[in-house]
Amino acid sequence: GATSLEQGGPVQRARVDARPSSRPPMPPSSPGGKQEQYDPTPSTSICDSAAWQAATLLTMIFALYLVLGETTRPAIHGAVFDDDGSYPAPFGVFRGAVLDGGSGKIAVSAYSCDLGPDGCQHGSVRETGSSRFKLDLISAVNDATPDALLDAVDEAAGADATLSIGLTGGVRAALARADLTTRKIDAFFDAVKKRRPTGRLAVLSGADEAAFELRAGSYVGVALGAGTVATISAGGASSQLAAGGRVASLATDLLGVEGRAAVIGDAEGLKQWREALDAELRDKATPELLSAIGAADVVLGLAMHASAAQLAGVGGRRVGKQEALAALDSLVDAAAADGAAWRAVDAPNPYGLDAALLRRATLFSAARTSRIVGALPEASNFHFARAYDGLTCDWSLGLFLDEARRAAASGGS
Repeated sequence: GATSLEQGGPVQRARVDARPSSRPPMPPSSPGGKQEQYDPTPSTSICDSAAWQAATLLTMIFALYLVLGETTRPAIHGAVFDDDGSYPAPFGVFRGAVLDGGSGKIAVSAYSCDLGPDGCQHGSVRETGSSRFKLDLISAVNDATPDALLDAVDEAAGADATLSIGLTGGVRAALARADLTTRKIDAFFDAVKKRRPTGRLAVLSGADEAAFELRAGSYVGVALGAGTVATISAGGASSQLAAGGRVASLATDLLGVEGRAAVIGDAEGLKQWREALDAELRDKATPELLSAIGAADVVLGLAMHASAAQLAGVGGRRVGKQEALAALDSLVDAAAADGAAWRAVDAPNPYGLDAALLRRATLFSAARTSRIVGALPEASNFHFARAYDGLTCDWSLGLFLDEARRAAASGGS
């Protein structure tokens, strides 16, 4: 042992002597009296290097920095990221237009949205144009002359937007009267296809309308903070109710009752109207549907229901059933006669109806909304509006959302 220390020299000796050994202590002498030789030469393992220890410490500090950085960084994944609309759509932008061919009027709505794997990304739908006008739709369909309609679509949506057409209550009634045939409708749709790209072209059933309205209502309901919605809507020939995947369409011929009331008087016409509405509700508003409506967070009152509620002073905000009924019934009373109460309503007249017809239309429309609201569960909360967060909520929006879903399923084409 002494020889090796002496050969190491003073510096070697000082380093070896001063550095604590990591080796186990020297074993005791063997039974034979001979001590095993202890080699004090310093280990050359990198684990014993001071430089390596320093590098290990730096690595641990850097790893801690990464962990802390990841846990304090805002999440950019999952539902939060998917819902904020801040990233490009994988399938690009989808543009579409929907033509609503109803009872006595035509409505064209143009939309665009960012497509994701399941259709429009939430929050990305924009209503880019619209047009409302009166036109003799039955004659246009019978003559297979869609040019006036398509000119309006071009103006509202451009020539490249995918056009979907839904013919509704007025056309269904014309088919029932044999004023139209399915062959004529097919020829009309063929003429449309020759001029522009098309999506769904169909005569919609009342159930179709209700289902599309519920789809639209579910989309805009997010803006109201509603987890679940029900929808009620009304047009010139029918009224729809939808909730929880259940739908109903009521035959409510507003134009017909207005004409009869001009002959038999408003009071008798109103009595017959309410009886007809009650019969439709008893027949078609099933207990299961009413239960689903009662379970919804909010019932959206759309289309002509929204117009009636707005005139009654309960539009654009949440109201309970009794508040809605009281306001609507007051509007019915005001519209029942051409007096000071009616003039104070100051009803808008976008279609230029004569004064008597405007009052009568308001009377029977408000009475319809009141009767339907009155048949719904007592605990229902209502929000009446035509548009939510700048987006018109009707079956046209629901049909556009469905077409966008189909486009996404085919890869955005």
